[in-house]
Amino acid sequence: MRKQFFDNGIPKDEPQKEPEQARGPGHCSAFGCKEFGSFSDSINGGGSFYCWLHYGKEHGEFDAITSVMRRNEKLLRMENRLRVMSCADWVDGGYSRVRDYLTANFPSLVDADDFARGRSAVLGRVRAHIRSLMDAPVRISQIVSREEEFS
Repeated sequence: MRKQFFDNGIPKDEPQKEPEQARGPGHCSAFGCKEFGSFSDSINGGGSFYCWLHYGKEHGEFDAITSVMRRNEKLLRMENRLRVMSCADWVDGGYSRVRDYLTANFPSLVDADDFARGRSAVLGRVRAHIRSLMDAPVRISQIVSREEEFS
């Protein structure tokens, strides 16, 4: 089961769905990625669009990145929730719901100073943690490819 956030910020169980084969407009072009694609190298708006985690990476790294994303869906859903949360929602109870959820599921990401600075500081900490998770498979794939060069 994967969890999705609704207006109150509380996860709700939903049956796992298979990745869409044909991605609609606005979705990341990396196969199996469920994130929205908002980055492209094209200056005229055409071509492939990628999410913030796949953009700028080598195509050979996409599967490893998507795999890490799938193993960390709860954290990605929290990142999405924080990204779209308005300042009014943050002040009107979003702060405490996010803090409680992170405390229960990701205690290492709870920092009182970040919460005092606001939603963008917490979002920055969550994104930095997600990026650190993404770097691990990239480093491993680089080591493997370098070993193959010398074989």
